Amino acid sequence: MKKTFATAVVIDIVCVIAFTIAGILSHGEALSAGTLFRVGAPFLVGLLLGHAVTQSWRTVAARPAAAEASAVQAAAFRLWPHGVLILAVEIATAMVIRSLIGDGTATSFVIVSVLVNAALLLGWRAIARAVRTR
Repeated sequence: MKKTFATAVVIDIVCVIAFTIAGILSHGEALSAGTLFRVGAPFLVGLLLGHAVTQSWRTVAARPAAAEASAVQAAAFRLWPHGVLILAVEIATAMVIRSLIGDGTATSFVIVSVLVNAALLLGWRAIARAVRTR
């Protein structure tokens, strides 16, 4: 798999949509485009802002001191610091937006959001790193 910025963003978006669908269904709500947008948009905005803040489109060495072309990847693939910062910005932004539009930000919701998004957004990066280093 070519480790480009676009690939990382698509994987992240799929993760956020999966989180959103799971949340909607776990609360017994009907899954519709409107519900998916209302619930998922704050997280998607936060995700894209996280990529902007971290400048994750830049390329970096996949391994320290690696010079070959195969060792270059989009910064968005890095677990640390990019993945962690993208997650933090995503969650913070989503909670601010949810507060502004009158949706809930109960402590339990924030905790579940952090844990599930961390598992998804950091999990795929950890797997990509493990596969790369084999």
